[in-house]
Amino acid sequence: MGQEKSLYSSAAGTMLYHALDRPDTQYATGRVMQYVTKPTVLAEARMKHLARYIHTHPQVVWIFEQQDWVDEITIITDADWATDADTRRSVDCVHIFLGGHLLETSTSTQHFIALSTAESEFYGIIRGAACGLQLRELLMEMGLTMKARVRTDSSAAKGVVKRSGSGKMKHMAAKHLWIQEVVRQGIVDVSTIDTLHNTADLGTKYHPERRLQELLQMMPVAIGFDLVPGTVRKGLFLASLLNGVNAAKGQREEGTNYEKMNVYGMSFVTVAFFDRRHRDVRHAA
Repeated sequence: MGQEKSLYSSAAGTMLYHALDRPDTQYATGRVMQYVTKPTVLAEARMKHLARYIHTHPQVVWIFEQQDWVDEITIITDADWATDADTRRSVDCVHIFLGGHLLETSTSTQHFIALSTAESEFYGIIRGAACGLQLRELLMEMGLTMKARVRTDSSAAKGVVKRSGSGKMKHMAAKHLWIQEVVRQGIVDVSTIDTLHNTADLGTKYHPERRLQELLQMMPVAIGFDLVPGTVRKGLFLASLLNGVNAAKGQREEGTNYEKMNVYGMSFVTVAFFDRRHRDVRHAA
């Protein structure tokens, strides 16, 4: 029993490592990690299913296509209410975009037990806004003025964000209502998005193959395409972005037309390629 638990924990850690750069496995990995301390038969079955998926889909490609300069960070959020059958906790997902470039994805089990779908979506908006504001502050330190827009497919959660106070949700802690203040100040804008186009839906539940491919294509992330040799980390794009900022600021100080420099970070095509081979999950398969 001890050996099986140790093997499960080791395999779960490997899955967690993969999930950092694989939006397609983040939700499934979360369900596996949930039972690390006490693996069950169902958890082991989920582990093997995930291992087989990675074995048959060992390569993930993040695609950054050329685009004009944008001044808005888009944060797409989604939540699935009471996902966990045991604890009844909800799961939310956050995708951060700069224009059409996907910069970050994350899936998280909420610490609070939401009493409604709207409440779970509200907590997802809070986490997404916090992540977006962190990136906004980083870019502002580099001299770039950015707007932050959170998009959700829940009109009810949007209504909670844009009003004052908790309303009928009196059980909600006051510490969660900071989002209302930043929305009133215009620091963050909240708008709705059609559920069919909500890419964050990927990290809140299991999806059939067709829906999975639709969501990945919208991100855009490609699975199983050997586009470039070797490994190019997603950080290459961000490093190029930072270097471009410094170049643009220097050119502006010298009197060069700054508008021409606005495409600095988008004047190339960067493909982030992750070659996580199945050898890492051979024990779990």
